[in-house]
Parts: sequence; C-alpha cells; structure tokens
Amino acid sequence: MPNAWVKELFQFAGMGLIAVFLGLLLGEVTLVLLLYILGYLGWYFYNLQRMEAWLRSGKKYVPPRSRGLWGELFNGIYRLQQRSRKRSKRLVKLLNRFRETTGAMPDGIIILRNDGGIEWWNSAAQALLHLQYPADVGQRLGNLIRHPQFTSYVAGELDTPDVTVPSPFNPRLRLNIRIIPYGKDQQLVLLRDVTLMEQSEQMRRDFVANISHELRTPLTVLIGYIENLLELVRDDKPLHHALESMHQQSRRMQHLTEDLLLLSRLENEQTGARREVVDVASLLAGLREEAAVVSGDRQHEFVLEVDDTVALRGDPKELESIFTNLVMNAVNYTPAGGTIRIR
Repeated sequence: MPNAWVKELFQFAGMGLIAVFLGLLLGEVTLVLLLYILGYLGWYFYNLQRMEAWLRSGKKYVPPRSRGLWGELFNGIYRLQQRSRKRSKRLVKLLNRFRETTGAMPDGIIILRNDGGIEWWNSAAQALLHLQYPADVGQRLGNLIRHPQFTSYVAGELDTPDVTVPSPFNPRLRLNIRIIPYGKDQQLVLLRDVTLMEQSEQMRRDFVANISHELRTPLTVLIGYIENLLELVRDDKPLHHALESMHQQSRRMQHLTEDLLLLSRLENEQTGARREVVDVASLLAGLREEAAVVSGDRQHEFVLEVDDTVALRGDPKELESIFTNLVMNAVNYTPAGGTIRIR
C-alpha cells in the first residue's frame, strides 16, 4: 500500500506537469489545470461510488477492477473479506460442535447473563426444567425453582458448592444444582438428576442399618451361650481353647456390627433419622425373651413392668439398640438368680 501511494503521487504530479505544458501551448494554463483537477476528482468519486455499491451489495465477492491506488484498496478489502469469511466459518463450525457436545451431555447447562436472566440452555436443561424458547429467555432461575434451600444457595447463605432440591415439576425427582462464574460477569449453571444416585445411597444406608441390627441380636445370644459353655468346660482344655477362639471371633464380629451401627447413626444424623410410633411394650417383651436366652444357667428372673398403651415416637432401630444395651448390661452385671426388672 505505501508503494501504491508513492505511485499515485508521482502519477498525479506527472499528469499535472503535462497539464501545465498543454496550458502553456494553448495559453490557458489555469483552465487546463482546472479541467485536470476536476477530471481527477471525478475519477475518485467514480471509484468511491463503485466501492459503496460493492460493499452494499454484500453478495458480490469479486471486487471491482481498477488501477493504481484504487485497485490496491479494492484488493485489500477483498482479502480482509476473505479472511473474515474464513474466521466466520470456523466460528460457525465451533459453535455447531459446541451445541452438539452440550446437546449430547446428560447434565443440564444454563448460561446466565450478568443481570441473572437466562441466556442459553442445552436440551438436558430444557427437559429438566421444561424451558421454552423464547418465552424463558431472560427469565430468572429463582422464578423457576421456588425452593427455600435453593433461594438461600443463590443468596450465598449456604457454605456448599452445590445444592440438591426437589424438581419443581416432579417432587419425586431430585436435582443437584451448581452455579459457577463464567465469562465476563456471567454464570454457568450445571443441573444433574441425582434421583437414582440418592435412591441407591438410601438403599445402601438401609442395608447397613438393617444388616447391623439383624446381626446384633443373634451375636449377643451366641456370645451368651459361648460364655456359659466356657464356664462349664474349664477343665477340658482342648474344648475350652476352641470355645475361647469362637468367643474372640464372635466378639470381633460384634465390634464390626457396632461399627456399622455407628456408621448408620452418623448417616442418619446427616440425612435425618426416621421418626415413627414405636410399640414399647411389644419391643420390651421381645427383649425379655432374648435376655432369658442369654441368661441361660444363671437363671435370672425377668419382670416386665410396662403399660401396654405406652408408645414412643422415634427411630425404631435406634430405640431397639438403646433398650438392648440396657437389658444386656443388666444380664451381664446381675448376679446369678437375681431379679431384673424391665420397666
């Protein structure tokens, strides 16, 4: 382009000298120079009109033909257009690939504007929140998910990176929501259906709680029998040694069961323990029978003093665990033939 300007200046000066020479020959230097300048300006305006028409049409890719500086301008603009079109095609391909990728993701993605309004979402987010285009563009997420815990999370009142709330359209579904900074003053919302995950976790917790409670009573009875047998076979060393080994392994399994119970209690504290009406009389009657088996030859007398109408509200397994500990401790520390009152 600098060379084109130099050529244009030399061409203008050379043509001007020729115009002066012709003016001297004709005796009209001023008139000839004026005509030359007007012709030069006309050429410029003609090329400006061609450039304006070319740029306005938009569809005509081939630039107008011209010489000198104007030819360089037309070709330079044409090269810029070509580069711009190539970049646009690459951006369109990247955008299409991004849409295909986000569309294939099972998790929902929502982009929020700097004012908190919804700007874009993928198909998974549309399915989870029933979003409609263009009605929900600009809609605030809090208007779609009206849940106190989510409101506190958006307000920054929860010290957690994400929050799990029921779906606003199906309370049986559980949605995990995470909001992270994105771009310039924007936010990216990640949505995930964790219903099956939470159900599986609840099944695991229930299994741990159930298996630990179901093992506890048989182990207590087994250990009670082994301890009674140990007292009876003190003189038979081989048999006493075998029973001692059985007693150690049973105690070990009992400790594992207690660890499972502790894990179950800790998880219940985090997720909220079950609260039901528990028939205390029926529960204590069953514990009295188990305690009688554990007592064995010690022949404890068990007296059950409980009102049949008494009931407690709480976790049945927790109450059973507490009452079992109390009754079994009474069996272990009450002298043989003593009376144990359960009331």
